[in-house]
Amino acid sequence: MKKRDVFRMVGVAWACVCVSVGVSAQERVEPVEAQVAPAGSERGEGQRASPGRAAILECAAAINRARSIRWDVSHRKEGNLPVPLGGASARVTMLKPESTKYHWIMRAQGTGNMRGGDPLVAFDVAWFIDQTQFVDSASGGVVVRKGRVMDAGVRLAETVRVKEMIGTNPWRDEMDNADSVISGEETLDGVVCTVVDITYRANQRRARIWIGKEDKLPRRFAQYVGGGNEAMQFSASFITDFRNVELNPPLTMEDVEIEGPEGAARERFVITTDPVDQPVRAAPLARLSGDGVGEEGAERVEQRRQPAREIRPMAPGFSLRSGDGETVSLDSLRGSVVVLDFMGSWSIQCRQSAPEVQALHERFKDRGVRVLGMSVRERSDDRPIAFFKDRGLGYTLLLGADSVASTYDIRTYPTFVVIGRGGELLGKFEKYVAGETLGQVSAMVERELGGEVVTPPGG
Repeated sequence: MKKRDVFRMVGVAWACVCVSVGVSAQERVEPVEAQVAPAGSERGEGQRASPGRAAILECAAAINRARSIRWDVSHRKEGNLPVPLGGASARVTMLKPESTKYHWIMRAQGTGNMRGGDPLVAFDVAWFIDQTQFVDSASGGVVVRKGRVMDAGVRLAETVRVKEMIGTNPWRDEMDNADSVISGEETLDGVVCTVVDITYRANQRRARIWIGKEDKLPRRFAQYVGGGNEAMQFSASFITDFRNVELNPPLTMEDVEIEGPEGAARERFVITTDPVDQPVRAAPLARLSGDGVGEEGAERVEQRRQPAREIRPMAPGFSLRSGDGETVSLDSLRGSVVVLDFMGSWSIQCRQSAPEVQALHERFKDRGVRVLGMSVRERSDDRPIAFFKDRGLGYTLLLGADSVASTYDIRTYPTFVVIGRGGELLGKFEKYVAGETLGQVSAMVERELGGEVVTPPGG
């Protein structure tokens, strides 16, 4: 594996916005605030009594009770990677506007780089829900943009914005879609912390949270990738530290909104209210279990499936050249269920999965389903074209999909993304297991079709 490939594979995963981050508002849940144990758990008494989950819940409740937080946040990457990955550090200021009870305006002022050894880049970025405020390099003014922002400074600042802590229910994925155990205590910067080890059920990736015993706020959050989960190609840790913590310092909106250069135009956040029963963050698409059902039961998912369709995040658009020389855009496929196979001819696992993808294509090709092979990190277009020809693959090959993979926050190959007929993201399958993963993809497609035979656009 080339160094630049490893850098793209690992660095992009943590520099990009993880959803418009793959967030899906699928259910209404009472926000965590002062509970000492999960109320109304769907996973039985065993999980309600879990000390690890209870510790994370206490941390979430402490975050929700706070009105302001100020701390020094740093993010670094460690591991046996052949390229030096960068990091960032910032003074992060967080304030809940008067009209909101759970959502933060968060501002990060600091420096960092995406690759170790590169010059440090300064950034000053603020966020409120799906809005990002920053100084636009072209106009020199302060702008507010919704959704994903490709500005280099914003992407760098995102590494110190721990999205797991943002929203009505902080750490929800770590509580509801993972198994956790308390592994002991450790002192960080003079603060005694409870250490909680986490294993996500969807992909068996691991994480660890250090939670201050007194104030219940996090002091470190580490996520571990590689090893067995990545076919032993690499092993890395992504570590975020929280130091010099100030709980409920006196802050105003001037502390969390960007001023910008003197005399420059300035756009401000649109501040909305957050009623208790509003939709809250569910599991990110990157962490959905195979068919999106997990352990909650198919009946419950089906009960809420139709109302949730209209508020699922939309799949980012793209337009790419196919192996046959035609231009294919996602918009042109509206009305079809679309399966994206992010793959490369250089990947052993992609070679293994290709016959299964072809079988999926054969199964659904006459029912309004389009399967697209999204070719990435190829030295030339000839390689993926030959890969498809030699294996007799009949689904569509799209060339040069590297930027699309970045937009979809693709971390491993192959990764499969399912898009609904209305263009909404339905699921993302990161960990390929022969004989299992494509079956889960097929089940999701079948449910989306609902047994209905439809005619593809232009067919």
